[in-house]
Amino acid sequence: MTDSDNCPCGYIVNDKVALYSECCEPFISGLSKPIHCEQLMRSRYTAYSLANVDYLIATWHPSKQPSLNRQDLLQSASNTEWMRLQVVNSHQQGERGIVEFNAWFKDIDGEGLNHPINCLHETSRFEKMGDQWFYVDGDVESSGETKVGRNDPCPCGSGKKYKKCCS
Repeated sequence: MTDSDNCPCGYIVNDKVALYSECCEPFISGLSKPIHCEQLMRSRYTAYSLANVDYLIATWHPSKQPSLNRQDLLQSASNTEWMRLQVVNSHQQGERGIVEFNAWFKDIDGEGLNHPINCLHETSRFEKMGDQWFYVDGDVESSGETKVGRNDPCPCGSGKKYKKCCS
């Protein structure tokens, strides 16, 4: 990504999507650490969209890291086109936080097939240890194909009709 690209997490600042260089890049590159659990969640979404598995592993709770499979994470991230993130609710108190979100995506395969748009609805739990937030786990409440009509707004957030955009 370049300094002038919009951040994949879609965070809005002054009625515009924040630039990647000013939003999630400082966290992903290690220049700074998220202050709020929502910032960590957004940066993890961005890392998934960029297939940055090293950041994903580093921000998973240390108790979960030994069970992670780097190759499986890389394959999953590489086979998914993340389209849009919507934070539904975000709350933190002390060293615990919860972020509820929807994330729209398409599966990718080597055959170039047009796959349906799916929506992941998750409530994620976070824990702060020292000055670092970590993703602990999450409850997936729904995941599956969304029912998008041809004339409905595209779930990717472009503002276009679905038939003129991602269909």
